[in-house]
Amino acid sequence: MTRARRLRDRPRVRWRLDPNREIELHHVTDGPARGWLHTHGLAAHGLPELEMRNVPLFLGKAAAGVLNDLADYLLNEATAPLLAGQLVRLGHYSVQVVAGQPDQAAGYDPEHYADIRLVVVDAPEMECACEECARELAQRPSLLS
Repeated sequence: MTRARRLRDRPRVRWRLDPNREIELHHVTDGPARGWLHTHGLAAHGLPELEMRNVPLFLGKAAAGVLNDLADYLLNEATAPLLAGQLVRLGHYSVQVVAGQPDQAAGYDPEHYADIRLVVVDAPEMECACEECARELAQRPSLLS
């Protein structure tokens, strides 16, 4: 058996993609869209771009960490597409993603919305405590253990 054939017969290993290399994270610190953190590069992988709006500047690093964690999850672990309206668990709390829309007057440049863009927001406060909702909550993708 040749070396080339042996290499071909081995199971393929999928390397983890590093979100710090795969995406750029922009943080707008002035103007009408001050506090806008958004990604560039996820669309190249067939994924929605992510953003957070109105983030106080002193929380920029923490918000960037959330976007990077979510990007890492999408690049390496997600088994289904992330869609607007879905909830995602981040450790002991959840966030929701909603469809991002341009608003030129508010500084959200329409050119950034050529690809699907999801805005990370707080999850709704009211969560049902019934068994069906508890099962759904347990099945939500979790980024952090």
